[in-house]
Amino acid sequence: MFISKGKSYNEIKEKENSLAIIFSEDIIEFFSTISKFQFEGISIHFDELAPLNKEQLNLLILGEFWLYGDGDKIVYNSEDHKVYSFAHEYRPPQLIKIADSLK
Repeated sequence: MFISKGKSYNEIKEKENSLAIIFSEDIIEFFSTISKFQFEGISIHFDELAPLNKEQLNLLILGEFWLYGDGDKIVYNSEDHKVYSFAHEYRPPQLIKIADSLK
């Protein structure tokens, strides 16, 4: 298990601006507490956040989840504030809910 301390408010706002995404309070709170988390097939890393546009949803890639295959993306939906696995091995690829929130 590996956990790194959170980022400052300014670092979070800089990332938000660089991605042209408005972070929800959940995202800001999570990454102000933890910036990197690795545990049993789950990897979340602030420095690797990236946008993902899928099925007309604006999603934020948080990291990887090694459950359904060879490293599916963990994504956050800023509209419903839920966390999903983007299971790309499925045909067609699917979003599978893995958590109701980041809290």
